[in-house]
Amino acid sequence: MASAAALFSSADADDPLTRALQPPPDESPDDRDARLQQQRAAQAVSHEIDQTLQEDKKAYDRRKKAIKILLLGQAESGKSTTLKNFQLAFSPSHFRSERAAWRTIIQLNLIRSIKRLLEVLQEEWDQSVAQPASRPDKGKGVAGRAPPAVRFSTSPLTDAHRKMRMRLSPLLPIEEQLSKRLFPEAHERLHD
Repeated sequence: MASAAALFSSADADDPLTRALQPPPDESPDDRDARLQQQRAAQAVSHEIDQTLQEDKKAYDRRKKAIKILLLGQAESGKSTTLKNFQLAFSPSHFRSERAAWRTIIQLNLIRSIKRLLEVLQEEWDQSVAQPASRPDKGKGVAGRAPPAVRFSTSPLTDAHRKMRMRLSPLLPIEEQLSKRLFPEAHERLHD
């Protein structure tokens, strides 16, 4: 009975792939080293592709096993907070990608609050300037002239309030920039 090696060699001799993969008969040692180096490089690339395919399959299996949750509840009952907590716990990369947008939203909210405070300060200032201080008329001043008009402020605003208003005023134009960054489509529609 013929040996197994003889059977494979005779069957392999007819196989075109086996013939194509065999080294050439007149291969030099340098050519052999180059061919083996190419085979090792090709094998490394093949191994990387196999690893990538396995990682992709694991990721697909994880997505397939994903649990979907329906959050129901009244307004202000904590649905968004619960969702953010889930994202933070189970998908921190998603939470990190949203961080820049949230930073801009928080900045916009701060600027709008400051703007409202400045509006209130301005209204208070305007009211205090518009209302003249009431003082009883005590007659004429020196040498028959009317007494000088002295305005006493009835405003609860102090110099510290006015300084704060002056320091915060440059923040007002930033609101438009932040709005433009967050809502570019709405901003373009307003200016068209």
